[in-house]
Amino acid sequence: TQQELFYTLRAIASFSDGACYAAVMSSFAREERSERCYGAFMMLQFGLAAIALYALPTYLPGMNVTQMYLGFATLNLVGLSLSGLLPDTAARAEGISLQGSEWRLLLTLPALAGLVALCSFEASNVSTDAYIERIALSVGLDDAQIGSSLGFASLMGVPGALAILRLGGRFGHAMPVLFGVGVGAASLFLTLNADSYGSFLLWVSIHSASWAFTLPYIQSLLADLDPGGAVVTAGGLASGTGGGLGPSAVALLLSPGSYHAVLVVGLSAYGICALATLAAALARRS
Repeated sequence: TQQELFYTLRAIASFSDGACYAAVMSSFAREERSERCYGAFMMLQFGLAAIALYALPTYLPGMNVTQMYLGFATLNLVGLSLSGLLPDTAARAEGISLQGSEWRLLLTLPALAGLVALCSFEASNVSTDAYIERIALSVGLDDAQIGSSLGFASLMGVPGALAILRLGGRFGHAMPVLFGVGVGAASLFLTLNADSYGSFLLWVSIHSASWAFTLPYIQSLLADLDPGGAVVTAGGLASGTGGGLGPSAVALLLSPGSYHAVLVVGLSAYGICALATLAAALARRS
């Protein structure tokens, strides 16, 4: 049937997206300054998201489903045209193995701790992102204020990621993660306690910038463990798992008219991320 064909094609597309993501993430892991690569990737991601948040309310209502999927296909073709620029030295990358030792590497304490850090970090951020529009409504913002604040917050991810290009690995990778998690936790608390458009805009923008700043350093922390890219590629699974667990945990704890559960889940996940980051860094040194 048409429905079965649709779901089959969507599954194929999802697997293909995952393969492309793995190829890009592992290629960045082979670069000497991987945090700059991940930072540039995040800068582009947040920049395009800001454009989309601005444009979609204008153009999406006039689009049909076919036009929307043709747009997705066009973006995929653009990505395909750039794939030839990825490094082609995978087999010669230091740390990579063609004999299956990647699985043993993934089960070491530094790798497991790093993956837990990424999973919990994304659990916090995605759970907040999933309910941020509802939170804005509870603050008393109207539709125009919500749209402008979320669009500006997404745009603020660009300077957050841009800071990585300037800072690089000057302070290693673990310390920037801990700094970013601290800023994210503080801004999340203040966002949930905002009482005006101005305060909500300020704190949600800082939270977005901390997300864009911290995530590339976590990915670089994983890349440090294996320049071949096995660990950072597994990070895609950890990230997706966190992105599913966070909103689900909030949904289980949510009570009518209150978004305190977002704060509980978000701060708890940030705490786990910080502890796991420290564990990964200390275990790698030992």
